[in-house]
Amino acid sequence: DGTIVQKGMYSDNKKVGEWIENETESGLYQKGVRSGEWKVFDDDSLVVKLENYKYGQLHGDQITFDSLGNVESKIQFRNGKLVNSKPDTVKKHSEELPRFPGCENLGLEPEELKECSQRKLLEFIYMNIKYPKRSRRKNIQGEAKVQFVIKKDGSITDIKVLRGVAKDIKEELVSIINRMPKWRPGMQDGKPVRVQFILPVRFQLQ
Repeated sequence: DGTIVQKGMYSDNKKVGEWIENETESGLYQKGVRSGEWKVFDDDSLVVKLENYKYGQLHGDQITFDSLGNVESKIQFRNGKLVNSKPDTVKKHSEELPRFPGCENLGLEPEELKECSQRKLLEFIYMNIKYPKRSRRKNIQGEAKVQFVIKKDGSITDIKVLRGVAKDIKEELVSIINRMPKWRPGMQDGKPVRVQFILPVRFQLQ
């Protein structure tokens, strides 16, 4: 689908500058060894770890994140050796996840409300989706996946296609997300919070 899995440059047979490695890591090389900050991604292209290197060895903070982007742990290295571990003080999950609108005034129980919201989201997607002509003509099918952030006011931002199948399918997916109504935002301690959301959409010809 056009995703870069390996990219970088060499100088005098040594890796230099910015590199992407095995689709899961990106960062800088100096004279063939890792240097500075490196990012580690999961299968959905979400950052799950930040590492710092000096002369090819772990040096500085190593931070891991949960699926919502909150800090899970922070440890510290010096010249490749662990020197400090800091407990996590950040809450890992919002108490109430965001909901697609349309079910709030139906008097539903929490689990029913969740199912109704998911159903309304799918209805919106598949009622508004337009199968791109080029992909339909070439019989291109598959599951696309898009990531976005639901802001405190329920609006959508930071849209990123993680898996797109084809260019025109990626464009159609972004267009659909941009047309979404405002969500009911995620809540934590009674206050709205930003929450990252990943949505898979299957493009299938019948």
